[in-house]
Amino acid sequence: MKLSKGLTSFLSLSLFLTLIGGGTVSADQESKEYINGFEVISTTEEAVVKDNGDEVTVTIKELNASKDDLEQLINDLNQQGRNILPSSPPEVSTFALGSGHFKGYGTCNLNYTDIQLCSYADFTATQRAGGLGGFAFKGFITAIAAITDNGGTTISNQKAIPRLRVMGYGITAKDNIFVAEWNFRSPNSNYIETYNFDEITPGFLAYAEFWAGADFSWKLHSNSYSTTVWAELTEL
Repeated sequence: MKLSKGLTSFLSLSLFLTLIGGGTVSADQESKEYINGFEVISTTEEAVVKDNGDEVTVTIKELNASKDDLEQLINDLNQQGRNILPSSPPEVSTFALGSGHFKGYGTCNLNYTDIQLCSYADFTATQRAGGLGGFAFKGFITAIAAITDNGGTTISNQKAIPRLRVMGYGITAKDNIFVAEWNFRSPNSNYIETYNFDEITPGFLAYAEFWAGADFSWKLHSNSYSTTVWAELTEL
């Protein structure tokens, strides 16, 4: 699957309210969006359905923050145990993601007593110059899902729609932070899908996170169930 350049995905946001004297809330602050305490100064979003039925949504948020702020943000996320590549971050100014390829795999998630729901993948990601105004973020990821009963359990109508989520952090030409998120879903696939993408980012992509997942559905004892399972991809 070849995804068009310039796409961007969904990023969940929390609204940051600033309280001023007397316990009142500034109406101007209420209307602003913040990510990790930094003000969002621009947003671009796009959602498309490819010819093969794959659904792609992308969002890019530009933040009022500097390269030094990005380095601190990455350090904070690493301390929280977030899966960020490279796992041992260098100085942000080196933009080490562009120096080579990263490979990893996901893990199995056990959410129910009767069955196992697993999401995992193999991937390679790199960065190269992408022309004026950005860099190309390339990736080749195979997302795999599996439903396994725990012995003696009869399940039916099993389906696992593969999904992929990529989140990138970087610096724009104006020295602001950008946060980009790509979401891919393959409703016409079952259990396995390969995503081959080559996207233009709005600047240097310094760090990236990857998740493989699936929308699971099945029947057990005549009852229908559904859930989504995400597995973080870790560096080999």
